[in-house]
Amino acid sequence: MALKAYLIPIFKGIISSRVLKYFDFRTPIDYDSFIDQVERLLNEYPEKLKKMAFEAYDYDDDGYIQDLDLYCSIKLFKEEE
Repeated sequence: MALKAYLIPIFKGIISSRVLKYFDFRTPIDYDSFIDQVERLLNEYPEKLKKMAFEAYDYDDDGYIQDLDLYCSIKLFKEEE
């Protein structure tokens, strides 16, 4: 998957791999198709959206968001600046 290969070095693989598993990028999609996928996630699968948001911040996969997880998030966004 080209998008995943592109995003992993930028986002250290954690956020990109966790978010990408909720979207279908096996074939290129246009703006409308992407918005359809986002709307479907928001409207039809709110539990998946909550899980995706939680997983994006639970860096150590222990089922909890703790100070170290938040530190990793802040550090990642700080590195992007």
